[in-house]
Amino acid sequence: MRASRSSPIQTGLPAGLVYDRLIDAEMVLITHPKHALARSKQPVDIGRLVAEPIIMSELTVGYGQVVLSLFTDLGIKPNILAVVDNIETIKMIVQSEGGLAIVPRACAENEVALGLLKAFSIAPARNVVFSLFRRREPAVAAQGIGASEIARHAESIGNCGLPRNRIFR
Repeated sequence: MRASRSSPIQTGLPAGLVYDRLIDAEMVLITHPKHALARSKQPVDIGRLVAEPIIMSELTVGYGQVVLSLFTDLGIKPNILAVVDNIETIKMIVQSEGGLAIVPRACAENEVALGLLKAFSIAPARNVVFSLFRRREPAVAAQGIGASEIARHAESIGNCGLPRNRIFR
């Protein structure tokens, strides 16, 4: 992971916030394996999707804006069938032949590997950057105070956030 970015002049962030760039993810078209576009060998042109029912992520946050801009940058309006709030719902609708979607490639890798979905590069190509935004640590915390808190949190992540001695059935 690269160093945190913190200059409000360079990033436009309010003072006291920093971010870490996590991943630069390729956006891909996902289809049901039996969809007509599933035979494509080339990147799928966004213009070809104008009549297709599109399942979108929320348009006001996250990569929903990126997907919408793919269409609006070409001067076309997508045929939005549904707007949903999570990637799992998007994938389930596409798997049930309810439409197509454009998502980060990494989000569909398991379903593609299992043959439940097909993923295709798009033209024009588009990537989305995922970042972690947080408050800058006070100078006291950076000097080691609070390290036990950080260690405890890191340990809980290793346990998927569950207490060690708890059994779930």
